[in-house]
Amino acid sequence: MEGINDRYNVEFEVLTPLAICSGAEKDWINGMDFVVSNGRLFKLNLQKLAAAGIDMLKLAACFENNDVVGVKELIGNKLGSVSDFSLSLPSGISGDNGFANSVKSFIKNQLWDKPIVPGSSIKGAVRSIIFEYLTKGDRRGRDYCPKINRIFGEPADGTDFMRFVKFSDIEFEKTSLVNTKIFNLRGDDRRNWQGGWKHGRKNTSEHFSNTGFNTVYEVLPSGSRGLCAVMLSGKMFSYVSEGIAYAEKKEKLLAQSNSAPIVLFEIINAHTLSYLSKEKIFFGKYEAERTQRIVDCIESLIHKVKSLQDAGNKSCIFKMSAGSGFHSITGDWQFDDYSIDGLDNKKGISRGLYHGYKSSKSRKIAVDGDSLSLMGFVKMSVADAETVERYEEVKQERVCLRKQRYEEKKAAEERLRLENEERLRLGQEIERKRLAYDAAIDKAERYYLGENCDNAVALSLFKEAEAIWPEGTHHKERIAGLQRLLDDEKAQRDREKVANDEKEGLVKAGLSNLDRKNANDASQYLINSFKQVENSVKGWLKKSRQDSVPDSEDVYLVATLSRIIRDNSKERKELADFTSSCWQKVCQWCGEQRARHIFNEVTKS
Repeated sequence: MEGINDRYNVEFEVLTPLAICSGAEKDWINGMDFVVSNGRLFKLNLQKLAAAGIDMLKLAACFENNDVVGVKELIGNKLGSVSDFSLSLPSGISGDNGFANSVKSFIKNQLWDKPIVPGSSIKGAVRSIIFEYLTKGDRRGRDYCPKINRIFGEPADGTDFMRFVKFSDIEFEKTSLVNTKIFNLRGDDRRNWQGGWKHGRKNTSEHFSNTGFNTVYEVLPSGSRGLCAVMLSGKMFSYVSEGIAYAEKKEKLLAQSNSAPIVLFEIINAHTLSYLSKEKIFFGKYEAERTQRIVDCIESLIHKVKSLQDAGNKSCIFKMSAGSGFHSITGDWQFDDYSIDGLDNKKGISRGLYHGYKSSKSRKIAVDGDSLSLMGFVKMSVADAETVERYEEVKQERVCLRKQRYEEKKAAEERLRLENEERLRLGQEIERKRLAYDAAIDKAERYYLGENCDNAVALSLFKEAEAIWPEGTHHKERIAGLQRLLDDEKAQRDREKVANDEKEGLVKAGLSNLDRKNANDASQYLINSFKQVENSVKGWLKKSRQDSVPDSEDVYLVATLSRIIRDNSKERKELADFTSSCWQKVCQWCGEQRARHIFNEVTKS
């Protein structure tokens, strides 16, 4: 298409793990940003932790002390609900075996927190390749010192060439974790260089290990795909191209060809093939344990690049972002190969030297089980209409899904708000009840402990406090104690009433009990001696609180004493004598006149 910008829809594919880091300040810290459990990394969310009722003061103390175990204990079985997501740990790494204290996080967009490949990152990688393309025939030996603004143009006057090469951001859905190790050259005499794996700052050996000086990255895994827009502004460049450096090459690069950025892709593939060829030689020369796996990866990439060149460069492969390495980001124009023949350590940083020029003696390698690969290789391919339509459909589905999730999130937030309001209301209600309860308890206690204490009233006051707040604790013991005390008092009153009723019955019965018979033998009387008569009369007088026996009871005395004279031979003589002590006692009970009348009635028979 013609216009100010020639726009090309391009499918972006990740070939080897791609890491575009957010910056050291956004690295995930173990025990603060994430925890590891059962072979997975759980990315924590502070808001969810607070909403789940986790004690934030204790959690902050764990953060400050780097107490990972304490954080996991506080979270307990709520780990899934307080995390944004979880990722499987890299192969060969576990939470207790070599897992890093931090993870290099992938850059995300601000709106949806989804991983993105920024167009600026693609542009930065391509810029190095364009630099080599522009200056290739102009470089004369190692002393060549290019002036970047002369090559690319001045931003101030609008001639900066990279203004006319643009890439859109690309959004992805998922990331994964990858472990990386540093491949590092070693040599005893600084010339006899050998390949090795770095396991510490001063520990490089030929043997490979997943752990030790390893770095874990959040990456876009191999096979991740997205749609990108490449915009080449050839028409705009023509307005400023007169008299600037490399104008002809720049115009060629920006020229439209068969609705595809063929020239750009051709330049990129040529550069990548050169880079990969030199890397293959490097790892073949400096062998160590498992370096053949790296060579296998490089050979696979070389085969892919050559296939794209044979197909007309409608696709391109290049390296970008974390793990790019010195030779990739500089455009690599200084080196015919990557051999090392010396060491530069002037500033305390070991750098390889190739014929006196700074080179790179280390590489960052992605480790996925038995597979080892260079990081950050991606492929861009011109997308046909069907591919673009498919991505648009997926995009719309994502928009709908995100809208749904947004609405669900807002609904959940509203539910949480209402729950918090209800929790606050309940808390205020409980506090109101507690204050009223405390006041009622104080009143009840004052009455209970006062001089004029009434147990029944005190119990009633404590029960009023219980009705205000049944969950309170101060009333329970008092109510139980007072209830026992009142129950005991009632039982005592009941016993006294029974005793009084019995007493009143005996008083009303008078001396009729003198005539009672044995319940087990009706032929026998219970009272059959004067002593028993005396005891019964005295008992009755005491219970009835009378000084003498009423004359209505004389009939019982006559009948009983007559029976004793008749049946009790031992007392017969004494009862037959009115001057005896027995009759003196009867005189005391009834008076002498009534006693003599009773005597006459008893003795006449």
